[in-house]
Amino acid sequence: MTNTKSIEWPPELIALDLETTGLEPARCGILEIGACHLFTGAARAWLVDPGTVAYEAEALRVNGLTPAALRAPRHTPGAALTELMEWVRALDIPGDGRALLVGRNPGFEWAFLAAAAGRELMSWDLSFFVNTFHRRKLDTHSAAMALAMARGWPVAGGKIDDLYRLLEVAPEERPHTAAGGAAHVVAGLEAIMRELQRGAGGKEGGRR
Repeated sequence: MTNTKSIEWPPELIALDLETTGLEPARCGILEIGACHLFTGAARAWLVDPGTVAYEAEALRVNGLTPAALRAPRHTPGAALTELMEWVRALDIPGDGRALLVGRNPGFEWAFLAAAAGRELMSWDLSFFVNTFHRRKLDTHSAAMALAMARGWPVAGGKIDDLYRLLEVAPEERPHTAAGGAAHVVAGLEAIMRELQRGAGGKEGGRR
C-alpha cells in the first residue's frame, strides 16, 4: 500500500460515519454506513435496511431520508456488517490487522455497530467483528477542542462546527449522508493535522 497523501496516516485509521433511525442502539438501527481508509483513500458506503426497529423523527430530519428512499434496495444489517469486515480485512492492515475508528463521535458509531453485530451475526462472525476493531478510537471533536484550547481560540459551547470553522473546515452538507460524513471526518482530521504541523506558532499562529 502507498500513502499518497501529504500526511503520513497510520494504516489502521478508518474514518467512519453512520446514519441511524435514532439515538439508542438497543432500540434503533443503522440506515447507512460510510467508511474511508485514510492511508489509501479507499472509500465504501452501504445502504442498510434496519428492519423492525424504532424510528425517531429528528434522526430522519437530519439525514433527510423519506419513506420512499427507505424502500430503495438495501443491504440487510448482517450483510452490510459482513461486507464492512471483509473490506477492512482486504485493506491488509499491518500487525494484528485491526482498524482504529476515527469519527466526530466514534463511540456512537461503535455502539451501533456492536449492537447490530450482536443482533445479526453468528457467534464466530461476532467474535471476528469485535476483533476487527480496536476499542480505542480517535475522536476528532475532542482533538479539535484540545487544539483550540492549546491555541487560545474561543471554545465556548464546544460545538464541532464552530471548532471546525476555526480550522477553515466548512460544515457538513445537509441532508447528511454516511459517505459525506466519513469524508467530512477526514477533512476535519486533515485540518487538525495541518494546524499541528504549523509548529510553535501558538496563539499568534492560530485563526480567530
